[in-house]
Amino acid sequence: MLDELKKDGKVILKSLKKLNERGLSISDMERDTPLLRCQIRGAIAYLLGTQEIEEQIFGKAKVYYII
Repeated sequence: MLDELKKDGKVILKSLKKLNERGLSISDMERDTPLLRCQIRGAIAYLLGTQEIEEQIFGKAKVYYII
């Protein structure tokens, strides 16, 4: 389970590095990666816990950036 989260987290970090300036929402990540929404959400929780990314809320949308 933890290995899967790390692997999915690496895919998300790679996607975030491309567009670091404006960040990405879960919908953007779903378009840019082969991961499913539930896999993305789990990997984001892992990356937030390890403080590799940060989350900013704009209205109803959450946008994620690399720290």
